[in-house]
Amino acid sequence: MPDLMWLDVRANQLVILLDQTFRGLKELKHLEVSDNPLLFISPGAFLGMPLLQRLGLEKTKLSMVPTHAFTTLPRLSELRLGGVTSTVLYDLSFSGMPLLRILDMDHWSALKNLGPSSLSGLNLSSLSLTHCNLTSVPKEALASQVHLRRLDLSHNPIDILQERCFSSLRSLEELRLSGGRLHSIPSGSFHGLDYLRLLDLSHNPLRWVAEDALPPPGSLETLLLSGTNFSCDCRLCWLLHQKIHFGGSPPVCASPAVLQGMIIPDHSEMLCPELFSCQPPKIVEQGPRELKVKEGDRLTISCQSHGVPEPSIHWVLPQMPWTVDTKSTELEAVGSGITELPQYISTSAAEMTRPQTRKWRGINMPLMKKAVENIAERISVFPGGYLQLFPVQVKDAGAYLCLASNFVGNDSVWIHLEVTPFNASNLLPPPSTVHTHLLAVITAGGILPFISSVTLCFIFIFLWSRGRGNIKHTANIDYIPRTSRGTSSSEDNKFTMKLI
Repeated sequence: MPDLMWLDVRANQLVILLDQTFRGLKELKHLEVSDNPLLFISPGAFLGMPLLQRLGLEKTKLSMVPTHAFTTLPRLSELRLGGVTSTVLYDLSFSGMPLLRILDMDHWSALKNLGPSSLSGLNLSSLSLTHCNLTSVPKEALASQVHLRRLDLSHNPIDILQERCFSSLRSLEELRLSGGRLHSIPSGSFHGLDYLRLLDLSHNPLRWVAEDALPPPGSLETLLLSGTNFSCDCRLCWLLHQKIHFGGSPPVCASPAVLQGMIIPDHSEMLCPELFSCQPPKIVEQGPRELKVKEGDRLTISCQSHGVPEPSIHWVLPQMPWTVDTKSTELEAVGSGITELPQYISTSAAEMTRPQTRKWRGINMPLMKKAVENIAERISVFPGGYLQLFPVQVKDAGAYLCLASNFVGNDSVWIHLEVTPFNASNLLPPPSTVHTHLLAVITAGGILPFISSVTLCFIFIFLWSRGRGNIKHTANIDYIPRTSRGTSSSEDNKFTMKLI
């Protein structure tokens, strides 16, 4: 079939493509090999197809991009590649493909990083990286694609947009970031996108968008915000006044409670400021509070507040000179020399103001970090304004400041904590009277038989000695000395011996 122009071999059991697998198909322009358990593609697998323009290699099991095989397709303009098990797209993965304009790498679930030069040599107009594992925008890899008009990064766990992360894509007209983990859009996120017409931020847990985050008014036509968690307050008024279309799927208010579930229609600038208003935070329990606990107990301090947008709660502890937010369960000190520590760390995604920093000079960082780690092991902070200490120590005594803040203002309350020191004697029960009597009986039962036995022994020895009569202390002994001749006097043959 030398005149074949379209070949579809999808959903088969192809595992390997050897050299010149498709030889003889000189007129082939479209080849579909997707949905096959491909493990290896030989460098010469696509030889003999000089006119091929579209190639589908989705849902494969390749371990890496078959770069050498692609270099034999000089006229390829569209490539769909997916299912690769590699976690990195290496540099120059698509070299030798000057006419490639559309590159889709969807459903590459293992892909986490793109090399800085992974897209070098390409001149793309459309790039899709959906359903991957990217946690941030690959700014360096995208820098070379100055003519890119469409970029789709949907369904990636991207939770933050860096400032000017798309600034090199000045020709971009369509940007999709749906299905991510974005809680907010900070200032300057879309700086430089002067020709952007469609921006898709749907199905992200968004609560607010910074006023200077979007491109200049006049270029952006459609903003997709369905499936978000917008806080419908005064911070959205600037967005509503821009008269942007929501593409048939308008956003729905998630807070405050009085507006929850309300649909935000197109051209809704009349909602401000009558409905979309802001209120400063107000802590429910006002005035100083006195708490007294024992050392070793578990203590939970609450600090609840109301306001629009939802206030964020910060704790200032007597052990540390900086604030602790109620969403983070970790405390950290980083850097050395001059260290920047957060003065106001947002505990709510509704917090619009950017964190400020204060500088601490002359701090021994190793000692500080060790102290912070020791405190972090005992302190837990939870959403809703709860601070927990366990176990409580004497050094935890002091004044705790709860600060509730939002875009409009702030409120605070002091909590004074007194800790009763641990006393081991208080935990020991008084000795029981029954146990005392029992101990006395046992002691007496052991000592009295011993004393009685010793006394009887002495009495027996005394009586035995008395029964033996008087004791002689001297004895007279006669003896006959050995002599050679003659006799001796009998008086001379006696002596007295003292008995001991």
